[in-house]
Amino acid sequence: MSAYKNEWITLSVLPISQAAGELSQLLFDRFGFAQASCQKIITEYFMSLSEDISVLIEFPYVDKVFRNSYYHYFSSKHCHYERDSVRLSLFEGDITEHHFDDPELFSTLAAAFLGVVIIRPSFPQLFGRTILSPRAFKWHDFMICLATMPCSINGFKFDIAAFPHASQDIEYLTCAETSIWSIMEYFGHKYVDYVPVLPSDIITALSSPAFERVVPSRGLSVSQISFALKQFGFGPRIYSREAFQGRERDFRRILSWYVESGIPVIVALEGNTTGHAVLFIGHENVADGLSTGAICRSTNVGSGVVDTGDFDKRYIVIDDNYPPYQVCTFDNPVDYYSDPAFKNLRLSAFVVPLYPRIYLEPIEAYSLALDVLENVMSVPCDARQIVTRFFLTSSRSYKNWVACSTALQKELKEVILATSMPKFIWIMEISDKELFVDCMVAGIIIIDATGDASRNSLLLFAHEGIMYLWIQGVYKEVETGFADFPCYKNNLKGEWSQWKT
Repeated sequence: MSAYKNEWITLSVLPISQAAGELSQLLFDRFGFAQASCQKIITEYFMSLSEDISVLIEFPYVDKVFRNSYYHYFSSKHCHYERDSVRLSLFEGDITEHHFDDPELFSTLAAAFLGVVIIRPSFPQLFGRTILSPRAFKWHDFMICLATMPCSINGFKFDIAAFPHASQDIEYLTCAETSIWSIMEYFGHKYVDYVPVLPSDIITALSSPAFERVVPSRGLSVSQISFALKQFGFGPRIYSREAFQGRERDFRRILSWYVESGIPVIVALEGNTTGHAVLFIGHENVADGLSTGAICRSTNVGSGVVDTGDFDKRYIVIDDNYPPYQVCTFDNPVDYYSDPAFKNLRLSAFVVPLYPRIYLEPIEAYSLALDVLENVMSVPCDARQIVTRFFLTSSRSYKNWVACSTALQKELKEVILATSMPKFIWIMEISDKELFVDCMVAGIIIIDATGDASRNSLLLFAHEGIMYLWIQGVYKEVETGFADFPCYKNNLKGEWSQWKT
């Protein structure tokens, strides 16, 4: 290991295979933490990371998130807590200190940058604010919500696309508050309508309706999570499994549709004695649902119709007890746990952080789309297997994708761009099995997300070369002969080889 002093800040670069030992020694020297325990914790965390990574260790580091918790809580305790953290910056390949001395090597550093991990002085919950690209992990064949976040390392400014993660500190923040922080960090860096929040902001938001103190935290109910999100500018919706008794399929579908929409969902898990909160932020390759036959149930209409919300897909999870990007299913949401106390947890509810002016419920919008599919467009559902993909997106993103597409036929493109739309729209893409596996669609139905469940909310629909336009009180077929075109993929991002760009 080589190191140099930059006045007060010490930097050292070493391979990830040596990082756990060096870090555990640093934590023992600076904070007095048990070296063997720290090395075990860090080694287990690093096991999911790629082996070809260089780690820049930086100490001391002022982490704004932990400092906020420190000044609002830990500094008031009788037991002494340190306030400085350690920052790890991860780079792909062989990086040395020389790369940080030569400005001409900045492009090499920027291309190799994989994100940062904060090691905070809160043993044994060592891992604080973490912004890691999926590329840092051995397995990253999935599509997830990603936001681009800035980092400044030794004077160099980098950007990284990731989903924010942190472990709970057990006292000031539990899993629920940490999930809220992750949501706000994600939306705050992705959309101008929202701003990132600090731990004390979450505590303050929860304090106004509380009848007792909220710290030390005893966890949050689903209603409290929803209330906090509402305080931060969302129009959240709570979906309880109990409210969907006899309609289990709808409950599964709604969760799937929101995840497909690129909306991170806070999922509540409940067992006999334990509760937990995690985030569902994406999924594995859903095209495999057709090739493997992993379809849970059929739809209400046309026996040949199946929606991707019916697939038994594997979701990508942000869990504050584990490194980012864990994998689970709806029926086994704690598949990655070895702790028997968590093995009986089941998905009991979820909270969706929606834009306040999204009024039309997904089940109502989907039923409307199915009605159009069957009764207006008269798609022969029984003749072949029709595959639908249903999701929410912003009209601005969708029109941008349409405008930049070289595959959409001119007349269809012009009609979509000329159609007046609200800020958010529900979309049903219509494929068959072969088209879906190739990430192609034969038609679309676009619905006003601010509307109601009537046909008045229909904005545009087209299928296999025919557009259906509302002319003088009836739907008229306008044949343009447009060809099949690629599915929309802007909601979720990732290196998913099955999905063509």
